[in-house]
Amino acid sequence: MIVLQQDGLRRRIPLAAVAEVRNGGRRQASLEIDLRTDESAGTGAVRYELEARSGMTVDLFVEAVTAALPAAHIARPVGDGAELVVEEPDPLAVQRTEAQRRKSRRFMTVFAVCLVLWVAGLVTVVVAGRPMGDGSDPLGYWVVGTMPLLIGGGLTTWVVFIVRGWVVRRRRGVGVVAVFERSGHRHRVFVFTDAAGERHEYLANRTIRTIAEDPPRIQLIHDPLGKVGAEPHESLAYIIARCTFYLVIGLPLLAGGLHAVPYQLFRALFPVE
Repeated sequence: MIVLQQDGLRRRIPLAAVAEVRNGGRRQASLEIDLRTDESAGTGAVRYELEARSGMTVDLFVEAVTAALPAAHIARPVGDGAELVVEEPDPLAVQRTEAQRRKSRRFMTVFAVCLVLWVAGLVTVVVAGRPMGDGSDPLGYWVVGTMPLLIGGGLTTWVVFIVRGWVVRRRRGVGVVAVFERSGHRHRVFVFTDAAGERHEYLANRTIRTIAEDPPRIQLIHDPLGKVGAEPHESLAYIIARCTFYLVIGLPLLAGGLHAVPYQLFRALFPVE
């Protein structure tokens, strides 16, 4: 029995349904599985293709399956192998999809609330419509100060997530080895499987240090509860330097944005004559 997890489906393929397996990769290793077909029916053979991380692993798999095919064909002769394939939803893929939907809903809710508050504040400032005693214009402050507020708030929030992730991984993180899968436009994609059997991807820059080659592998610290993402080991000095860099840029922008947006709204609502 061959079990494939692909495209959100789990396919169970008996060996009797398989006509041939081979390594179809040229530049990158890939596994191709052709099902048996009834030539009299005039239908084409069904083929499943999967990208692989290691050509050696594919070759060993192909050798093992090919050796077992003759006995499987004799024990269970079939015409159309596709009839024996059982497809069912991949429960892990369903869980990942649902988690992504929940995250998307939370993001859209937060975005909508922030947008409504910003528009409400803008309308309030426009309605107030009068310069302050020092000659400053609250509407101008509101429009100009929005971008520094967003950037400064984003950088400061990012620092909070960096520190939280580092603390969580330091307390309960476990070491895992991620294996190179493919190259993206700017990143290298590594994958690993946790204790629950769920597959995870990690986007690494091209300069990341590997612990082994063929295929390239890296070591990550993974949170078993999945509250924070996996990252390579980071020292306290590195975390301090990284957070300081972000805060040096983010805090002045945040302070200027707070002065330009909420503080000006307060002055527009409660002017001091």
